[in-house]
Amino acid sequence: MCVSDFEKIIIYLHKNFEFETFLNCCNLGGKIIITFDDGFKNILTNANHILQKYNIPYHIFVVSDFINLNNETYLNEVDLKKLSTFDNVSIGSHGKTHNKLIKLDQIDLDNDLIKSKNFIEQIIGKEVKTISFPHGAYNKRVLRSVISNKYDMSASSIFGCVNSNINKHILPRLDIWANDSTQIVKEKIMGYWNWINIINAIKKINGI
Repeated sequence: MCVSDFEKIIIYLHKNFEFETFLNCCNLGGKIIITFDDGFKNILTNANHILQKYNIPYHIFVVSDFINLNNETYLNEVDLKKLSTFDNVSIGSHGKTHNKLIKLDQIDLDNDLIKSKNFIEQIIGKEVKTISFPHGAYNKRVLRSVISNKYDMSASSIFGCVNSNINKHILPRLDIWANDSTQIVKEKIMGYWNWINIINAIKKINGI
């Protein structure tokens, strides 16, 4: 998605909705939360300027191993530290390796959760309380480990809206893709694209 298209979507959201921080997502009342997965550098170089311009809070889920790559694709330590200084920015984990957590044995799973959390905390000097499941993959074992490793909230890839009855460790979201128009974003918010959950459920059953 080009910068101008991203700003058009933000302008539409700004005109029609109020915004909330991710940590307060269960008290939404029809508000919008913006999150980013993976920790791409263009969050800093492109998106941040626009979100600061409209004073919109947003949450970044970063892969700790990607930070160490020090390349032009992902945020590095300096980038992440800079973003953490903005009042409207909060940061969580997207795992250490970006591997599917359900594929890891228990030792590797706990290491992935603990090391990513600790690494990010050392950079930003703030507690990391949230995680987004890499590839959206989770099961009961992963949920138990996420809770035992002191993550208060977990974001899934399930299409849907958050309400007060939602499990804080399986929070639904709406994927916004590079070619989405403002109209499509509106349709997704209205729930017209939730049929994607059926497709994803079929893929999960078939091991895709």
